[in-house]
Amino acid sequence: MDEAVVIADSILKSQIGGRLFQYFSISEGSYYSYGDRRGKQWTGKFLGKKRLPKSFVTLNFLYHFNYPEINGIRGGLWLIVDKDFKLIDTLNFEFIPKFLAENKPSEFISVDSALAIVKLNIKPNNYKISTPSLAYNDKIKQYTYSASHDLTIVLNNAGKDTGEFEIIEINAKTGSLISIDKGYKGIIIR
Repeated sequence: MDEAVVIADSILKSQIGGRLFQYFSISEGSYYSYGDRRGKQWTGKFLGKKRLPKSFVTLNFLYHFNYPEINGIRGGLWLIVDKDFKLIDTLNFEFIPKFLAENKPSEFISVDSALAIVKLNIKPNNYKISTPSLAYNDKIKQYTYSASHDLTIVLNNAGKDTGEFEIIEINAKTGSLISIDKGYKGIIIR
């Protein structure tokens, strides 16, 4: 069983290189798939087991990526191999910033700069603004900073905060505004 993980690790390492491989870890969400005699597909977890079933069709390894030097640079990918341990699909590393892949200094603006940009784009009031957090946005395929800002705060009948807030999202590289969305928090009891 450990042999399968070693093979998966070597495939990943050959695709991404040793420097970035160190930031990947295999997840308990990894599983195998197999078919029964009636052709029905089944799955099962295999990490920590002594051996794989002989009839497995694919091994699906879930790898998490976490770059500890910059909070928020993280992601994950599926590495899927067939019963001959051949890679089935190409690996998607789009969540790894270009500067990190090329071993260059960060191109992202600082959290303090992101907060200053957020403050320029919010509706002014005395309510709190969250610290911007860095995350990869799958929809636009880039890293962004997001922060929330309370617009209204009202206590409901249970004494809990409710109200409206806005979420400001900015490009982590350029600092340009991407979106301002509204949301509601808390349970409103009528």
